[in-house]
Amino acid sequence: MSRTAYAIPLSCLVLALTWVLVQAPTVRADDDLRDEIRALNTILGDEDQADRVKELAKDPELARKMLALAKKMADDQPDRFNFSGAIILANLSQELQDWDVGDKFYRIAVDRAKVQNNSRRIVITYLTWVDLLTEAKRFEAAEKTCQEILELDGDDDGSLIPIGKAYALRSLVRLAAIQGKVKDAFRKLERVNDEIPFHAETKAWLLQFTGKYDDAEEIYLRLYQRLDPDDERLESEREKFARILGSMYGDMGDVDKATKMLRPLLLKKPDDAGLNNDLGYIWADLKHNVDEAAAMIKKAVDAEPDNSSFLDSYGWALFRQGKLEEARDFLKRATAKPRGQNIEILDHYAEVLWALGERDEAKAIWKKAVEVATPAHRDQQRKQAIERRLGSGGESKDGPAR
Repeated sequence: MSRTAYAIPLSCLVLALTWVLVQAPTVRADDDLRDEIRALNTILGDEDQADRVKELAKDPELARKMLALAKKMADDQPDRFNFSGAIILANLSQELQDWDVGDKFYRIAVDRAKVQNNSRRIVITYLTWVDLLTEAKRFEAAEKTCQEILELDGDDDGSLIPIGKAYALRSLVRLAAIQGKVKDAFRKLERVNDEIPFHAETKAWLLQFTGKYDDAEEIYLRLYQRLDPDDERLESEREKFARILGSMYGDMGDVDKATKMLRPLLLKKPDDAGLNNDLGYIWADLKHNVDEAAAMIKKAVDAEPDNSSFLDSYGWALFRQGKLEEARDFLKRATAKPRGQNIEILDHYAEVLWALGERDEAKAIWKKAVEVATPAHRDQQRKQAIERRLGSGGESKDGPAR
């Protein structure tokens, strides 16, 4: 894939800069970073921009310095950033969970996209911005940003603004749900026609979120089965629903249905990290084909060694195999990741520590797990199981929470 021309090829420049960082542990001059920041404005293609974000994220310390300096530059003179520079810095901020910098540069990127009257860029940037605010738990700001989308002009033929508005409504439903405002979430859906597949999918998600699995399954299956399996254009959409259904069946404890949905996909894509992890975790969790499950998840971890979900799955599979020390190591790594502080991962880690006799540490982590539970039905079920566990001093006749 070709890149924007530089005086020095970018790949060579990255290697050279890496060598300098290794050889000389001095702080890079602001002038050098300023030049590198300005150069982001010249990276025009979507793929090239995504690649640059990945390259920069490999050195989090340097990337954070770059983001801090870029924010100062934007505070002084926001016009120095075009859409390309702003969106790269915004996406890098999201990757590193630097919410304040991300919020600033998504605003700049949206403003630049509006000047260009590029509906595709406007919609994608706005929605990615909503994702950042949601992940940062800045729910009020996320809701206001959704409202901005809903108030956009440009419903002409060929514009993506109407699609953006549909996604904004979906985001508002999800934001209400994750804040525990379930009735409000369902009321928002009353404004739309759930016979339209997009809105039906949103309704199915909300039903799944609230634990109404049978009702969610009915809608998801209808959406899945309406897609012609012989139409290659619909293959990715069918795969999406198969993955959703497979994961939900895992939550329901139905290993056969989960396998029926996910295994055919894995046979087509044997190296897909997500599929190896998803089916492998369901198998390990439900004590089905545990050794094969562990091998599948190991493929996912090898492909993405910093993915907290994959590390958690592998640690849990090792626990199911009775390899407690190894399980502890992987689960500890999972909890250390930015996205590793969720009830499921913490519960798994505590369970392994308990099995190893580290009882006080296990109890402390279970207490932390309870604190981070979301209103989702699956999290609330796990929370209740952990609270029963803590109430009994840590002992459990029912085994680990699922």
